Amino acid sequence: MIQTIRASQWILLITGAFCILTPSHVVKILPYLVGGSMALLGGFSIADWSRNRKKDVAAADLAYGLVLLIIGISFVFQGQKALFSMGIVWAMIGIRKAAQTLVRLIAAAEEKKPYWYLVIEFCVRILLALLLLFDPYGKFTPHLRILGAELIVHHFQLVILLQNRLLGTDRQCPKQRKKG
Repeated sequence: MIQTIRASQWILLITGAFCILTPSHVVKILPYLVGGSMALLGGFSIADWSRNRKKDVAAADLAYGLVLLIIGISFVFQGQKALFSMGIVWAMIGIRKAAQTLVRLIAAAEEKKPYWYLVIEFCVRILLALLLLFDPYGKFTPHLRILGAELIVHHFQLVILLQNRLLGTDRQCPKQRKKG
C-alpha cells in the first residue's frame, strides 16, 4: 500500500504541474498521459491486492485496479479519438461531484448550519461540468488547469496520509473511512 501511495503521489504531482503549466500541449498527449497513469495505478492496485490478499485488502481493490487498467489501456490505444469520450466522462464525474455537494448543502440547510460556501461550490461544479459536457473539445484547456490544481492538492493529501501511516496515527478523511 505504501509503495502505491508513493507512486501515486509523484504521478499526481507531475501530472498536475504539466496540466497547469502547459495545458494546450497536455491536450495533445492527454489520452496517453491519463491512460498511462490509469493503467499504471491500476497495475499498482492489482499488485497490492496480490501481495496482500491474505490480509484485510478487499476484492474491491482488485476490481478497481482491473477497471483502471482496462480503461487506461483503451485510452492509450484510442489516442486522440478518446478525447471526446474523456470529456464526457469528465463532465459526468463533475455532475456526480455537484450532486454530492448538493446533498451536503441540503443537509447543512436542514441542520441550520452555514451552507453559503456549498452553494458556491455547487454552482461552480455544475457550471464547469455542463460546459465540458456540451463542448468537450473547447473546454479541455481551462479544465486542465483546474485538474492540475486538484491533482497537486490530492498529492499533498496523499503525503499526509502516508506520513500518518508511517507514524502510526493513520487518521483518514471521513470519505476514506470504512463503514462497519
